[in-house]
Amino acid sequence: MLLLAALLAGLQSCAIAPLGEAPHFSSQTVNVTAAGLAPNAEVRIAAFGTVVFRNAREVGAIEIDIGRPFAPSAQCSTTLRFAARGDASVAQTIEPRELASICFHESGRFPFTVRAEGQELRGVVVVGGKP
Repeated sequence: MLLLAALLAGLQSCAIAPLGEAPHFSSQTVNVTAAGLAPNAEVRIAAFGTVVFRNAREVGAIEIDIGRPFAPSAQCSTTLRFAARGDASVAQTIEPRELASICFHESGRFPFTVRAEGQELRGVVVVGGKP
């Protein structure tokens, strides 16, 4: 019960959302498999939403590179394992069954690349409006 309360408090502490909308209005999960990205390579979320990347491969780590500057928010607790690398947001060494997540406060199209041994998958996060 305490863990649930802490998680809810953390989600509510994200950057200030537009009046009338909850922070983290939406979230989507991208499963990275040996066969590709599931459910698909285009992820749609509302502004102030979160994308969770899950390494669903049986073996081998993945790295995720999102074409947008990493801009951490001291009040946002849903960004996990991402850091700045130049003008990109990067999550390195996500082992099988592990997660990385990032919140998007600004609207736009943000291309991403998932790299694994012998595999490079491309997709795009589309942020704006309601998913």
